[in-house]
Amino acid sequence: MTNGGSRSDHAVRAGLARRHADAHGTGSPQPADRRRVFLAVGAVVAGLTAVVASSARRTDAEVGNAVVTVLGWAGGLWRVMFVGLLALALLIVVNTLARRRWDLARDVVAALLVLAATGVLLGGVVNSDWLPVEGHVLSRWG
Repeated sequence: MTNGGSRSDHAVRAGLARRHADAHGTGSPQPADRRRVFLAVGAVVAGLTAVVASSARRTDAEVGNAVVTVLGWAGGLWRVMFVGLLALALLIVVNTLARRRWDLARDVVAALLVLAATGVLLGGVVNSDWLPVEGHVLSRWG
């Protein structure tokens, strides 16, 4: 025996220390304990989510009414901005044709074809209306 005992003494002390730590909860948590804690936290979160979801309808309606009250004037502004942007796009097309920039005109036509195809596809998938755009400027697309 040198300086404090043999290997078996160290092993016995280490085993006793581990048992003491496990018995008094000072050791590292076992996987089963972690799962129980995770399950408990998950149950609390699910309960709180159910509470929030039960009051969401009323809150949604109140928030919607508040937004309409505050931003009710903005509908006209959005329409004016939309018509202004359409006029700007038309001005760009006219300028492109007047200066005979055929490469740019080709790209504009290609972009319009992609836009039309995407609109028809999304109109059919989302609304079951394969042609959701109407002829006048203030229809549903503004």
